[in-house]
Amino acid sequence: MASTTRKKRPCSKCDKAAAIFTCRGCQKDFCYRHVAEHRQELNKQMDELTTNHDQLQQTIVEQEAQPNCHPLIQKINEWEQESINKIHRAADDARKQLLTILATQRSKVSNDLTHLIQELSEARNQDDYVEIDLKEWMKRLSELQKDLNGAQSIDFGTDNKDSALISKISIKEISTDFFSRIIGDIQIIENGRVVVHGQTYQNAAACGTGEYS
Repeated sequence: MASTTRKKRPCSKCDKAAAIFTCRGCQKDFCYRHVAEHRQELNKQMDELTTNHDQLQQTIVEQEAQPNCHPLIQKINEWEQESINKIHRAADDARKQLLTILATQRSKVSNDLTHLIQELSEARNQDDYVEIDLKEWMKRLSELQKDLNGAQSIDFGTDNKDSALISKISIKEISTDFFSRIIGDIQIIENGRVVVHGQTYQNAAACGTGEYS
């Protein structure tokens, strides 16, 4: 009569000795020697888990004591500082642009004022002026004062882009040259920038302010 021998399951660790224990957690079989070793590994994992737990608990305590030290708060602080730096750079650029424009305007006003003084001096020396001349000189002097202040020829604008949280200030110069008075068959169009002669052949003239003066 043939006899049957039950096949023993090998140890999953060494694959040599017969397994005597099956772990219900990992469903692996272990021999007598490696049962204790497997248990030590589990104990080590438990110790690591406890250490991680304690570290996490300590982090919570520290963040409650100093909430502003959170890494995300630090990111906001960095963004804030970068934004401030951008504003400072934009403001410096705007000031440089403005100073350049103001210097150009001062030079122009100074030259125009010199010409006006010469006209006044000649008129006074020759005693050749009437009320209309005085009004015209007063008007030109007032216009030079406005040009020196720069309020009428400089525009402050902001670059409001949807993708930009901070608007960048920009400086640009506005032309103040335009025609204001006409004589004869002509008309002023395009907000004083252009004069158009009529269909007649009569002589006509136009007077302006700014560069046309």
